[in-house]
Formats: sequence, structure tokens, C-alpha cells
Amino acid sequence: MIQVLFLENRDNVAHQVKWIWKLLNQLKTNYGIPHVNLVAHSMGCVSVLMYLNQYGYDERNSKVKRVVTIGAPFNDLEVGKRTPYIEDHPLTTTGPVKMSPLYRWMKANNIGMPADIRFLNIAGNLQNGTFSDGQVSVNSALSLRYLVRDVRRQYQEYIIHGKQAEHSLLHENEQVDQIIGKFLTH
Repeated sequence: MIQVLFLENRDNVAHQVKWIWKLLNQLKTNYGIPHVNLVAHSMGCVSVLMYLNQYGYDERNSKVKRVVTIGAPFNDLEVGKRTPYIEDHPLTTTGPVKMSPLYRWMKANNIGMPADIRFLNIAGNLQNGTFSDGQVSVNSALSLRYLVRDVRRQYQEYIIHGKQAEHSLLHENEQVDQIIGKFLTH
């Protein structure tokens, strides 16, 4: 397992996509690693999805087999920015009632993502009336389902409840670790 932390973790998505490309290229070119699983948190999830849309078939890089997203702001207006309010757009059977410009772009351009990637999506609900993890609404996180289920792709989602579902605690949560471990090994 290789842990990657972006030094500039609130930099724009386009820069993070380039960094992911470089990393996966180095893993294949220098270390001969043919495939990887990616686990991302918050803005990193959006960057991973954008990477897959743009470079999912790039044979110069390690192939992505499974993706875990944790507390992802897929349908937020300003990804990676703290806002005074939590963006929450209700979900219907066909998708979010309102789509952010980035979400709309991802929906229109997800043709570059390989159909065989398996997804596990984890959201947090503090159960304090915000229907969020304190930074990302459950609806924003779960809006991923409409970006990846339009092909025969395997998709699972979980909502973690309670105080341990706080945004920055999600990736430190033992229940989340167990769910991820099971997903990556089965």
C-alpha cells in the first residue's frame, strides 16, 4: 500500500489530476505495477473521478481496478473550499435536482472511464439535522451514483452515522476501515 497525501490538498482539481497521472505513470513505468486500487477522501475523490474521465484508458499508467471515495463533494459548487453553508441538492431517481457546473461537466464527459472499475462510495451523516458530515452533504456525496451507474459498473454506497461520521474523522473511522478492507479484498 502506498499512501499519497497532496502537499497542496486544496489546490484545483486540474492540478491534482496531473499529479495522479504522474503518480500512476511512475508506478507503471518505474515499478512495473500493472494495476492499482485508489482510496480518496474529500476533494481527492473528485480529482480521482476527473482523472478516470480523462485518462482512464491511458495504457502508459497503472490501470485502476477499484475506487473508494470517502466524504466526496461531487455536487458542490466550490470543491475544496470551506463555505459558510453546506450545499445540499436533493436527489431524484435520475440525479440531483440541481447540478453544479463541475458535476454537469463530469456527467457529460464520463465516457473516458473504463466500465470495469468497481466503486465504493462512503458518506457521513452526523445526525444533527444537517444531513451531512459537517462539510459535505450526504446528497452531494451520493450523487456519484448517477455518474457511474449508467454503464454496467459495480457500485456500492454506505452512509456512516453519528459523531464518527464527521468529515475529517471519516478516514480515521474503524467502521469505514472495515468496509474498505472488505471491498478491496473480495
